[in-house]
Amino acid sequence: MAKKPSPDPAAIRKAEELGLVFSEDRKTLLECTNKEIAAVEIPAGIIEIGARAFKNCALLTDIEVPSGVEVIGEMAFGFCTLLNKVKISASVTAIGECAFYCCERLSRVKIPRRTVSIGQHAFHGCNKLTSVVIPGNVSVIGFRAFSRCKNLRQVTIKEGVHVIESEAFTDCDFLRRIKIPKSVNEIGYGAFEFCERLEKVQIQPGSELTYIADSTFSACASLRDIRIPEKVKKIGSHAFCICEKLSGILLPDGVKSIGQSAFSFCESLESVTLPESITKIGAGAFSGCHLLNGITIPPRVTRIRKKTFAYCRSLTEIFLPPSLKKIEEEAFSDCERLNRINIPSSVTEIADNAFENAGCEEQIRSEQLPCMVCLDADEQRVK
Repeated sequence: MAKKPSPDPAAIRKAEELGLVFSEDRKTLLECTNKEIAAVEIPAGIIEIGARAFKNCALLTDIEVPSGVEVIGEMAFGFCTLLNKVKISASVTAIGECAFYCCERLSRVKIPRRTVSIGQHAFHGCNKLTSVVIPGNVSVIGFRAFSRCKNLRQVTIKEGVHVIESEAFTDCDFLRRIKIPKSVNEIGYGAFEFCERLEKVQIQPGSELTYIADSTFSACASLRDIRIPEKVKKIGSHAFCICEKLSGILLPDGVKSIGQSAFSFCESLESVTLPESITKIGAGAFSGCHLLNGITIPPRVTRIRKKTFAYCRSLTEIFLPPSLKKIEEEAFSDCERLNRINIPSSVTEIADNAFENAGCEEQIRSEQLPCMVCLDADEQRVK
């Protein structure tokens, strides 16, 4: 391997006069003591910009990371609130945690192809950033790496990325579309939560995803189009809650469980296809789906949990399986148009308020089903 050139002593002295501090071997830029610096030339030969090196340099407007630098350290440019232009050399392999944290004016950044890691909060709060390309050598997009990038409109994730960590893109208000390559095998909780204008999520065919994590697309109010990958086994809690424009969802064969409030208050949701592989539907999973008009519960489900279909005001038809044992509190409360329901003989317990304010409430009570019980607080504790 060729020996890397040492920094030019004259360039080092000039930089030191401006307030830059270097390690003894002159390979690491440790600190900028002049917090009023507006422009600086980092000497060639530096291999690392150290942690917090330019933190709070509030007047710094542009920076060029020279060739040879491999690491941009933790909080290196954090709170450089006037920084609007960054040129990162192709040699950089690691962008540390909070490296450009709250650089509110930063509008463009090109992440080099050689980069293998983007740390937690790396670009959090970069409100002027409009587009970013994540190279395929990046294995993990860190926790909240691009969260609260309020004007981020275009994100390109290259094939080769494996993990999108929790809340990586949460609260990116102007993000409208995202294409997730098949190499991604894990998406953390809340990864795209509160992306209010996100309309379409395209997960590439052949995806290795097996789990849609808790709150992954929660409060994506404009989401209309998503196809769940074939290998997904579990839909997490609140995964799609308050996706107000989502009108239909097709869950693939193999999905076994739907988490608590997974699709709650998807106010445009009219149709849901549940595969026979499902064994568990969480409490409140479809509550507040005002346009949902019919649903068939898969044959392996044994319990309709609390508020699973509460406030589904358009629900007129539901088919309960012969495997069903229990219908919990408020399971179908305020289902105003559910005028009649057939309770399978397998059911051994129905909460007294399971059909409260539902169209079929009188039917249920008039039939005096032996499985009807009053679940007050004391009885629930005993159970």
